[in-house]
Amino acid sequence: MNTRDIGGIPLPGGRLRTAGGMVVRTAALNSRIPAVISDAAGVRAVRAGYREPVRRIHFLDLRSALEIHSAAEFDAVEEFPAEVVVQRIPLTDPAIRRPQPAQRDAEYFARQYLRMIPAAGPVLDALLRAVAAAEGPVVVGCRLGKDRTGLVVLLLLRLLGVDDHANCREFRRTGEDFTARADWVARYAAGRGEPAAQVMRRCVLPPSVPARTLRHLDRHAPGPAALARLLGIDAAVLEQARPRLTEPKGEDT
Repeated sequence: MNTRDIGGIPLPGGRLRTAGGMVVRTAALNSRIPAVISDAAGVRAVRAGYREPVRRIHFLDLRSALEIHSAAEFDAVEEFPAEVVVQRIPLTDPAIRRPQPAQRDAEYFARQYLRMIPAAGPVLDALLRAVAAAEGPVVVGCRLGKDRTGLVVLLLLRLLGVDDHANCREFRRTGEDFTARADWVARYAAGRGEPAAQVMRRCVLPPSVPARTLRHLDRHAPGPAALARLLGIDAAVLEQARPRLTEPKGEDT
């Protein structure tokens, strides 16, 4: 669900794009680890996109401790695939009070993303270090893979120099995925006791949400180097990971 490789996104200048097989975003839902790497078939698919021998697949889990505890109750008792390494790095909204789901509109999410930017630093640092280690692909996810994961990917692409149009286009793919899976959204909503339309509004956010985040960064951290400093990311780690996260545009992913 809401799973995709973030490779193939063009970078300014026309010669490079984001490399395929390096970073996969996903929804973990109510599983200890997401479906894309929870069984042999999923692991084979993720491994196939990576061009070098895979020693480990890193899963960066952005869910809270409470969500993980809940997930364990839903999962069958089984061991993780041997090559999957899980790092729990909860990405949380520092706001003390959160409105009820029915009141979470585009303005709420736009403000939430801005509040979470500082807390995203450790996630990006772990992601870049895992990429630089060249052990295998990195999978990043939260419950639905749309907000916390969406923010991390938005920031990662900004660090790589992806322009705002392409960055927002990648963000919109999440809404397109949920729109195409309306039956799944209806079942998910029913399980939560919510109207399906209400859940869909939270899953399909308008372009103003990522655009507002990027404008905020333009003011407070213009350019990849300034953003790395804002997030507390070691510039050397970013530069070590960058060649692995980009590739010539003519290469097959």
